[in-house]
Amino acid sequence: MLLLAVLVTCLGGVHALPAHADTDLGCPGGATHADGAIAAELTGLLTGRMRGAIWAGNIACARVIVQTTKSRNLSLRAASIAITTTIVESSIRNLDYGHSSSVGLFQQVDSWGSFAQRTNPVWATNAFLGAMLDVYPDGSWATRPIGEVCQAVQRSAHPERYQPEAADGIRIATKLWGESSGPRMGRVFWNLRAASGAWTGARLSDQGPVGSVAYAGGPDGSLHQFTLAGGRVHLNTRRPDGSWTGVRITDQGPVGAVAAAAGPDGELYQMTLAGGRVHLNIRNAAGAWSGARVSDQGPVSAIAAAVAPNGFFFQMTLRDGRVFVNIRHPNGVWDGAKVTDQGPVQTIAAAAGMSNQLHQLTLRDGKVHLNTRHANGSWTGARVSDHGPVSAVSAAAGPQGLHQITLSAGRAFHNLRRTDGSWSGARVFDNNGHIFAVAAGCNITSGDLHIATMIP
Repeated sequence: MLLLAVLVTCLGGVHALPAHADTDLGCPGGATHADGAIAAELTGLLTGRMRGAIWAGNIACARVIVQTTKSRNLSLRAASIAITTTIVESSIRNLDYGHSSSVGLFQQVDSWGSFAQRTNPVWATNAFLGAMLDVYPDGSWATRPIGEVCQAVQRSAHPERYQPEAADGIRIATKLWGESSGPRMGRVFWNLRAASGAWTGARLSDQGPVGSVAYAGGPDGSLHQFTLAGGRVHLNTRRPDGSWTGVRITDQGPVGAVAAAAGPDGELYQMTLAGGRVHLNIRNAAGAWSGARVSDQGPVSAIAAAVAPNGFFFQMTLRDGRVFVNIRHPNGVWDGAKVTDQGPVQTIAAAAGMSNQLHQLTLRDGKVHLNTRHANGSWTGARVSDHGPVSAVSAAAGPQGLHQITLSAGRAFHNLRRTDGSWSGARVFDNNGHIFAVAAGCNITSGDLHIATMIP
């Protein structure tokens, strides 16, 4: 029985591994250049033993853990627990040796299974997760400290070693949760929903290959399309007459993520994420840029931006699964980052409403949660706005209310939360089936909604 197996101490986390050739068997699919890029991005974010040591092979194995966790319909939290365990036991390596009979990612002893089974990353992950569910049949593993859960399964002589690595386990799992088959590149399609509710239909706006896209709708009816390719940020603006300015580089990088928002006076805010730190670059109405300046030292894993009609800028960041909001006043003074969601959150989106409220959207375990901050600083509290399963979320706000854009099974959905609080109901506006990313921006004067979809 699997439950009995957890009663046997797994000593991989107790003693140093024996001093002989490091035989890493690797993980299915092997390490790729994309894995190396992710490792390079993460290494500066990590704070434990993997900082400066993580490489492509570790990412390939961590991805197997994430994929296996998803296949069991378990949460990001479960993947974080499993990855934290492997950080301590094997430094996320599929080893053919260990203390005594311990082998594999989880350094499982022979009472768990055969050598072939324990060095099969999928089997080993399933064995670990199965044991976790046996130890916590009431599901309380999801709310207990990560280190405590690791120890309950592994029965290490050094239980104190797990919790210090939990933050990095969360960071790695969160990074891979939305891209468990590797980072995707594709083309960008633009779609316009007029205030009347009529759609233009998707039209190609960037041939790519592009890694991500962010939208910001200007008060004059323009649309600012930011794309990320080769670590550099590109900006292409659609004028109110429908013509495009053409692509221009606004950040030479290397950048890992971009977010954007447009202010009421025509100013443009560009947020970039590089090495776990957030940089803010502001372009004034005359077209002059302030220059990128660090606005959050991190380590941050995701970003979102919004500007209210009164000129207050909201910088939203995701750190260790928790959401932070920092408000920049029109005079340039910052309030300081404050926790607005304890998480664990997978990703975030932000939009500012016509009454100067901030809409904070978070995605966890396939569900979207909406929490609104009123202009007086009070919050409504997070409420589920889409039961999912959702893989990505974006948002924009205008005269009609909040536009919530979600992605499920490669299809894009639009749901309008009207100013009276009622919802239109989620409706498919792009049935492509292969969409892997979405972005949205709204013109606060006309109410036109611009939506980007990305397709390989």
